[in-house]
Amino acid sequence: MATGLIGELHGPETGVGGARPFEIISARGVSGSSLTDYRNSQNLAGISFSEHRSGPVGGSSLRIDPSATGNLTAINIYGLAEMNRQLRAN
Repeated sequence: MATGLIGELHGPETGVGGARPFEIISARGVSGSSLTDYRNSQNLAGISFSEHRSGPVGGSSLRIDPSATGNLTAINIYGLAEMNRQLRAN
């Protein structure tokens, strides 16, 4: 449930209701490639991201190594900050 904080917001999607619940962060108007590049640049130990697209909704999916020492709260904060930056620029 690494994206649970984001799931409480109106707008972003977290994969709930699909095949990969809590493994995706995406929203309409977001560049999946830019979001994914930014999130990977944070170098969160044991956590990696790949681009996700579902129609007009762009974002990134995450993979967490079971022994990850990365900060799971940071997944939410960094993701929201970059989504906000992108959506304000549009």
